[in-house]
Amino acid sequence: YVLSRHAEVLSAASDVETFSSSLNAAVSHNGLKPPRFPGAPPLVMQGSSDHTEFRKLASHGFAPRLASVEIKTRDFVVERIELLRANGGDIVAELFKPLPSMLVADYLGIPEADRAHLDGWAEAIATVTSAEGGLANALQRVIGPLTTMMAYFTELIKLRRRVPGDDTVSQLVTAGLGGDGDAAGMQSMLAFVFAMIANGIDPTIGMLGGSMQLLHERPDQRKLLVKNPDLIPGSVDEFLRLTSPVQGMSRTATRDVTLRGVTIPEG
Repeated sequence: YVLSRHAEVLSAASDVETFSSSLNAAVSHNGLKPPRFPGAPPLVMQGSSDHTEFRKLASHGFAPRLASVEIKTRDFVVERIELLRANGGDIVAELFKPLPSMLVADYLGIPEADRAHLDGWAEAIATVTSAEGGLANALQRVIGPLTTMMAYFTELIKLRRRVPGDDTVSQLVTAGLGGDGDAAGMQSMLAFVFAMIANGIDPTIGMLGGSMQLLHERPDQRKLLVKNPDLIPGSVDEFLRLTSPVQGMSRTATRDVTLRGVTIPEG
């Protein structure tokens, strides 16, 4: 069953009790055995209440850093825009692509010397949903980079146990996740890192690039935002709707539900 209208998509994505994002539910429905994990499965495969608790842990140490992150972001954007004004160039390559990579790397505490790997990992993950040849071919191509990425972050988590930093991985380690013998905690942190890289980089690049194209096509709307900055937060939702940088989200119905006269059965 496919939902294509904005109202239905937004409603289903918001109703996590009826439309579950649990990977276990999707795997079971397709006749496969859910992967087994020691202890509890990673939180990315669990229900919304578990996600909420994990998000609290992840965001606890980040809120005090928002002011400094905003300053760093603004300085980077201004610097890149001035370079483009002076020299010309591709705004996606010079600004929209490096910006989310920089922020995700900073959020996760990836050392400067290692940040060159991040774009390659993000691009490999993005091919799973965009590559031709079906999911099997895409997974075959991503398995190498994904294995390397998970090995890297396993070592980074171990490092943050010994040398904590001012970042989210350190915050999770300090909260007690991923210690010796805590395989479930380690799995959950690795799943969280994967989600941050998969969802924080490529979709943001797509949304920013698509938004720039829309503003170029409608200079009247750009002038409206320049004159009325209070409209900008609402415009972000509208840009997301129009650019649709994340496509093909999957959910599993936890009960029979009827939409526009069509009943989607449980499972």
